[in-house]
This record gives sequence, C-alpha cells and structure tokens, in this order.
Amino acid sequence: MTDSSATGLHQAFAELIARDDQRTRHRFFDALLASRIYMTHRDGPQLTGTAYRLEDGSLSMPAFTDEIALRTWIRKDTPYGTMPAKSFFSAALKMGVDNVMINPGGAALQINRPSMILLARGINPASIPQASITVDT
Repeated sequence: MTDSSATGLHQAFAELIARDDQRTRHRFFDALLASRIYMTHRDGPQLTGTAYRLEDGSLSMPAFTDEIALRTWIRKDTPYGTMPAKSFFSAALKMGVDNVMINPGGAALQINRPSMILLARGINPASIPQASITVDT
C-alpha cells in the first residue's frame, strides 16, 4: 500500500466515524476500494484470514485500515498481512463471513454482507441506497 492510499483511507475512516453521512460513506468506500486491508491470518502457505464466531452465531472478520490500528488489537506474535480490499471481501464471502469489522478495539465500523458483495465486485456500497453499514462509537 502506498503511503498516500494508507493516509487517504485512515483520513476517510476518521471522517466517517466523526460524521456518518452519505458524503463520508462514499469517500470512505472509495478510499477502501483503492487500498490494501490489514488482516490477521492463520499460519500456512496461503494467506487465509481469521474469522470469529460471535455470540449471535454470526461469523465476523476483523480488518484494519493501517498497521497502527491492527497493532492496537493484536498480540505481538499474531501473524498478519495485507490484501487488496476487493480480494479481501471476495475471500471473506467465500469463507461464509457475515460481516467485517473495520478497526475493532476502538471506534469501529461494521460492514454487512450485502455491502461486502458490492465491495468484492469493486462497487462503492454508498452508491446503492439499500447497502448499509453500522458505525459503533
């Protein structure tokens, strides 16, 4: 990830958390699609993301806008890597993930499955009225 795309994603995320509206959602998803996602993974020859079963039975996968956000959530020895956002969401869907939590451990953003499908196709969910996300502050 280039410094400018990482900075752009981090800034767009901060703006969305500060003010959740159509403009900030659109800007965040544009920046997300142009970026690489930081993610934890299992050891092995292929990069396979780590998903967690929540109390409600849903499968959630954490993802991070940058290495700093990731390191505030993981132990030092946790393996991690990056993946282009479109590829990340495609892989999460294949794993049966119900939602992706962006930057858990602080102000976080939950992306639901319909939005994940759009992102995997390279489509900005803020362009589609029925796509939704939940901002947890």
